[in-house]
Amino acid sequence: MNLKKGISFTVFMMASFPVTGYFTFKASFFVLLILSAINFFRNKEWPPKLPLFVVLSYFSIDFLSSIVVLSTIESSEILIRKSMFFLLPLTIYFVSNHMDKKTINRILLIFICSTATLSLYVLINLFLMDFSELLNKNSFYHPVFRNNYFDLTKIYFPYLGLYFAFSFVSTIHFMIWATKGRYIKLFTLVSATFIFLFPMLLFSPRAAFLALVFGLAFYVFNISRMKKAIVIITLLSIIFIFVIPNPLKERFEKLTNTEWILPSQEQAPHEVNYRYGVYHCAFQSLKTKFPFGYGLGNVQDQLEECYSSYSYNSFNSFTEQHYNSHNQFLHEILKNGLLGLISICLLFYISFVRAKLVHQTLLIMCIIALLTENFFEREAGIVFFTFFNSIFIFRSKKTPIKWI
Repeated sequence: MNLKKGISFTVFMMASFPVTGYFTFKASFFVLLILSAINFFRNKEWPPKLPLFVVLSYFSIDFLSSIVVLSTIESSEILIRKSMFFLLPLTIYFVSNHMDKKTINRILLIFICSTATLSLYVLINLFLMDFSELLNKNSFYHPVFRNNYFDLTKIYFPYLGLYFAFSFVSTIHFMIWATKGRYIKLFTLVSATFIFLFPMLLFSPRAAFLALVFGLAFYVFNISRMKKAIVIITLLSIIFIFVIPNPLKERFEKLTNTEWILPSQEQAPHEVNYRYGVYHCAFQSLKTKFPFGYGLGNVQDQLEECYSSYSYNSFNSFTEQHYNSHNQFLHEILKNGLLGLISICLLFYISFVRAKLVHQTLLIMCIIALLTENFFEREAGIVFFTFFNSIFIFRSKKTPIKWI
């Protein structure tokens, strides 16, 4: 097996992580690391270009921060978990000459097939459990579908939702550019809707759905022959969420029906506005250490010190659940101050200016997701973003514009 086939096979294995899992992803990555070293000595892609340094700077700021705070156990664990922000872009950069149109298309197709397999596996299980009964039992405070999706996939809802959302957009991309015939396109659209969008309505990831709406609108708007469709898609999305009864509609309604008050002992569990309590503590903590931040590994302690001031206490109290800031940009400021915010903004900026349509759509979807979730603090988010962003940003120069 020659080097190119070995690199392609390894990257394809990595792309199947929704089904094969993160352990297989990391095992495949170490194989790719060896292959990239061989490829580097053969092609000698040196010195690295500016975009690589900008991409690596995000992790580098965390590394420097860990030195400043004298590297606690917690900061060391975070560094190990986030090392993919450094190692994966560097590795992909040294095999970038093999990231051509054919390879990237196959990577996307393998990811789509993996998420589709995962989705169908859960849907089959749900129908075997008596779907109508589950639907009747499901509610905001008894989320049967969300619990089943997590039990069967072991992937937290915002991340699984973003996997499905990006798979849907990628499927639409192939439908437009790679399929011929009206009926084939219609079949592809209907299948993608059932496999990816229908499950999102069931386990109701609000941020992922908003990311999908904004991402799909951006994608469609940038295809000249389909610009008018942006109005239709947006209107149908709004109508579906706010008119037709569904679990996702209930979760959005909860946002408007919950009072914006801090948690107190007088409240019942269903009355507690957890996210408002989290953001209150995040901004209160921000005032103390702005503009330098608390340093890597110290943010959670500061948040929980603030949470302890809440008199509310139950099975899911703030201190027991260890809620993070639920906003990646806010977390970067709390962690590394303005320098942290600049580093993540530069990461997205350099990625966006070098990106083509599908990559730009992915970046927009991730930005929306990062506004309500610390996406870069969990393995599920780190693997997803670093893999696809690295593949796209360090693509081969021979890859046609319209494809990525």
